[in-house]
Amino acid sequence: MPIKHSSALPPEMLRVFETLPHPYLILSKELYILTASNAYLQLTGKMRAELLEKHLFDVFPRKPDWATNEGGIAFSLEQVLETNKPHQLPITRFDIPDHEGKLQERYWDTAHTPVLDPDGDICYIIHHTQDVTEKVIAERNLIASVEKEKAAAARAGQLSRQMENLFDEIPAQIAIFMGPDLVYEFINPLYEKEFFPGRKILGKPLLMAMPEIAALPVWDALQQVYKTGKTYVGNEICVPLVSEIGGPPDDHYFNFIYQAIRDEKDNITGVLSFKYDITELVLARKRLEQTSKELLALNEGLAHANEEIQVTSEEIQSANEELSTTN
Repeated sequence: MPIKHSSALPPEMLRVFETLPHPYLILSKELYILTASNAYLQLTGKMRAELLEKHLFDVFPRKPDWATNEGGIAFSLEQVLETNKPHQLPITRFDIPDHEGKLQERYWDTAHTPVLDPDGDICYIIHHTQDVTEKVIAERNLIASVEKEKAAAARAGQLSRQMENLFDEIPAQIAIFMGPDLVYEFINPLYEKEFFPGRKILGKPLLMAMPEIAALPVWDALQQVYKTGKTYVGNEICVPLVSEIGGPPDDHYFNFIYQAIRDEKDNITGVLSFKYDITELVLARKRLEQTSKELLALNEGLAHANEEIQVTSEEIQSANEELSTTN
């Protein structure tokens, strides 16, 4: 026996709703299903005969997601019936079974629109829902990706600060040169203090800051590292440097490493310079070596003098013996 309800639609109007290209249900004000669009049947996997003249919550039993006072289906329909105005639901999760009967995660964007008669009373309600699962999951993944990137950026920032502190505190001279002109990108405080006190060199090519090295092997070594990517290691290398522009050069001695810097595509973009100034050590050793040579020469002179004294002593002794014989 057909369900009695307060709304009726002519067959022509029903067919119009059934052919709409979006998922629609047409409900009576008592919430009986008058018809469903073909798109809705395809979306839910239902047959039209399963829906017609059935109460909405008999076909789709109430669940927390449907009945919650914070925005469920039942709540939305109650708002429409009470106010005679459309009501838009927030995006709601309602899982549906697949062809094997396993529930699949689904999210729906749902709205209810009342159709009023000339007296302003509800004739029927248009239930429109749209599967926005892909959008919701994409936004969720995007948020997760953004949070992951933020966390990675925070870790990278922390690591960068730790590296800066390390570079500031390590007792070595560190510089980073970028590009074929080897432009100063970074110097640590010790490098600036010992080479360029009071001078601004960041952003300048190396030869502009230190033209005195143009004819030295270290310049050739830096260029080779940038061109080939092969690390260069130098020990006790003498580099004449000027402490101020136009001043005389002073010999400095370094143990250093020049290492290529590469980007994510493994292209060489710059050179890292890491070196220790061992000038005092080398000069002290040279002074020691010179002192040793002088002591050796002095010892040789003393030995030669001792030999002469020994010969003279022997001659005196021989003369004394002859004198004794004569006496």
